[in-house]
Amino acid sequence: MGKLFIGNKAVGEFDAARVTGQHIQLNNFVSFDAAPQLNENQQILLEWLKSTWVEKKNMHWFPFEVINLLSHQFDTAWESSTYKELAQVEQDEPHIKAYGAMSALEQLPVMQVFSQWALEQEG
Repeated sequence: MGKLFIGNKAVGEFDAARVTGQHIQLNNFVSFDAAPQLNENQQILLEWLKSTWVEKKNMHWFPFEVINLLSHQFDTAWESSTYKELAQVEQDEPHIKAYGAMSALEQLPVMQVFSQWALEQEG
């Protein structure tokens, strides 16, 4: 597997390359910059994940621990709150409301973008 660079930045991967005249053909090219478009709830959740990762990684947390914290906060809000208290929590902590409003399928692009962002921070 090869990587395509523009300047010093890797922009994608490919299986094979072939030069034909003045062109280079890449087989099975996958762009690193093909980030999905996120809706408002996904963006809220992504920003929470980023800020929490920046805060927690200095305490030697791992990425799955940050994701688990989100699930724990959501479960705690739902289990120990009346409807009125939950509405207040959702107002004070918009990531909890965003998380609760998303399907599993909607969570996957958030994890993808968060993972790519975290890798870029470490690189």
